[in-house]
Amino acid sequence: MGADRSPAAAFQQPVDRRSGDSQLRGRARAERIDPCWLDRADAQARFPEAVFDGPVLWDSDAGAVLADDALRALRAGLDVREGVRVDDPRDLDTDLVVVCAGAWTGPLTGLPLVPRIEQVTYFAGAPDSRPSVIDLGDDGTAHYGLVAPGVGYKVALDHARPGEWDPDRPDRPVDPAVVGRLVEYVRRRFPGLDPAPVRSESCLYTMSPDGDYILDVVDGVVVCGGDSGHAFKTGPALGRLAADLAQGRPLPPEADRFRADRLRRP
Repeated sequence: MGADRSPAAAFQQPVDRRSGDSQLRGRARAERIDPCWLDRADAQARFPEAVFDGPVLWDSDAGAVLADDALRALRAGLDVREGVRVDDPRDLDTDLVVVCAGAWTGPLTGLPLVPRIEQVTYFAGAPDSRPSVIDLGDDGTAHYGLVAPGVGYKVALDHARPGEWDPDRPDRPVDPAVVGRLVEYVRRRFPGLDPAPVRSESCLYTMSPDGDYILDVVDGVVVCGGDSGHAFKTGPALGRLAADLAQGRPLPPEADRFRADRLRRP
């Protein structure tokens, strides 16, 4: 989700330690990153507009993907046809079909994927050099923030709007109640930002039952989807794996967890 339009840069990424050392270190090991702990003063020196409750997990290799720039680069050299409806990808006259249809992946493949609508809000007051933040709450909530150069600091509450959403609806309305929750969060966590929203916008998630990706061949069609809101930042790796599937190369054992048949098991 976003309107990031400036050239990409590598920003640091602190994670507020509110869920316990063992949980965060376990996630760091799973993601194969080498983080370090910063005390509260060091963390706030890197993000003066923020307030942290205690030590912060810092990943010096993290950053923000500038979505619009990335999509323009991905479209280069492709024959992109917008507004063309496909009801069954198997009916296409082509040697190979790869379905990466986002919220429409479920209807196209018969997989139990649920589209949802989510939203972000932008706030002024932070320079573009500020780091991304993942704030894991003790109550299970997950807020995140990142720079959107030329727009503001983008803040969201993950899974703030549960429930299925029809992706064919022409509108994607913003829920004022969610905006209000984000404003209150910004007042508390980012008191150096202007709590008056610059703007808000919505986008679609595609939820799988277990929150993990689908990367498999289903009825002769390569399917990459069910990203549950997390695929864009891992797009290059997912693209390489999808290309391997398309060309008949075996995937690494770590990709077994993405097989579609896990969703059909009793």
